[in-house]
Amino acid sequence: MKDLLNAFNPDTLEDLRAKIERENPVAAPVEKEGKFNQLQAELQNNAAKVFTGELNEYLENIRKAHEQKIDMQNPDTVINVGWDKDNKTKAETLVQDFKA
Repeated sequence: MKDLLNAFNPDTLEDLRAKIERENPVAAPVEKEGKFNQLQAELQNNAAKVFTGELNEYLENIRKAHEQKIDMQNPDTVINVGWDKDNKTKAETLVQDFKA
């Protein structure tokens, strides 16, 4: 998990750029950028190795179970605003049933 976070961590990527600059101070900017992209891709690929078929399937099942859909086409409408007049009666009935 740490490798996955580091693959996209701006501090880690800045350290990687600094390392390339130290190792190749006279290289052209295009070469440095190419080397950086190569090393960044390696970081991402190493981090992605843990995502096997079973893990991908498990994550997809979790996503499906917790997915929320927002229906913007059919918004809800308010039918009534205010207190429920029978609320106290319902509560008293519930308490009486519980006591019984």
